[in-house]
Amino acid sequence: MIEKSISIVDGKEYSVFAVSHEFRYTFDEPILVADLISSLKAYETLTSSYLPAILNQLFDVKIQKIKVAVSEIERGSFLEKLIFNLFFKDEDAYNEFCLKIRKFLGTENQDGSINMSKIIMFAMTTLLGVGAGYLLFKNPPQEKQAITNNIVTVINADSSVALDGEHLVSVVKEVTGSSKQKTAENVAKVYAPASKNNGSITLGTDDVRIEPVAQQTVATLPKDVDLRDTPLTEDYTDIDVQIRATDRDKNSGWYAVIDQIVPSRVRLELPEDIDLNRLANNATIRANVTVEFDLKQNGSRKPKKIILTSLSTD
Repeated sequence: MIEKSISIVDGKEYSVFAVSHEFRYTFDEPILVADLISSLKAYETLTSSYLPAILNQLFDVKIQKIKVAVSEIERGSFLEKLIFNLFFKDEDAYNEFCLKIRKFLGTENQDGSINMSKIIMFAMTTLLGVGAGYLLFKNPPQEKQAITNNIVTVINADSSVALDGEHLVSVVKEVTGSSKQKTAENVAKVYAPASKNNGSITLGTDDVRIEPVAQQTVATLPKDVDLRDTPLTEDYTDIDVQIRATDRDKNSGWYAVIDQIVPSRVRLELPEDIDLNRLANNATIRANVTVEFDLKQNGSRKPKKIILTSLSTD
């Protein structure tokens, strides 16, 4: 049976579910203690700011907040063993959470422990990957897409946790979409020691580990970024793009629409290495795209252009 703990914070009593989580640095050179502390504090900020909303949206549960505690630190590659304490307002919300997670994991008829560690690992991996994409907003779209594509591949290949990688990425982008600046700043701080010292970060245990951002990409992450005046964008995977105007001689002069997303034709921006003849021979293509929007005064979004990152068959 799961043993529920009780915590009193600011005079309020919460039911608490504890989840173990491992965060590992690997460096070529010794790092400054101040850099390490700043990195771990930023990781805690990302966890407390976004993980409750991500899990609540994924599983339709009611986590009030998450607090991070350190259970053990090991030297060598610097392994930090953390405890994520999930707070619920009462026992009913706690029990509802346990029931829904058991049902998701296919263990609803069992009274044993619930293994949330891998779910947490995948959620935090996706959060770091999406945040790295925000940091690289000036880079070609396909470079940012490659980060989340790699994460999606790993998540979808894991049959023990039936998470949909594309859906998880979508949820993380929705949760962080209104605070991209804050997300990017904290991801930059998390990766700053690794970027400076030719290092990497992995999440998970010896059984299952995942590197949210590849080491060669970590080295290129900027220390800071200003996203306040950047275009409003949304990524769409494996979607129908209807070609409305073509030019077989150059990448400009292309226009397209996307049902229910871009109803009127807008400019279609193409990657340099795409086969224009192949593209022109199809009225509709399946592709991975980024749609850029203008924000109107009434708060609504108007599609401005479609950026094709890759064809779905690539």
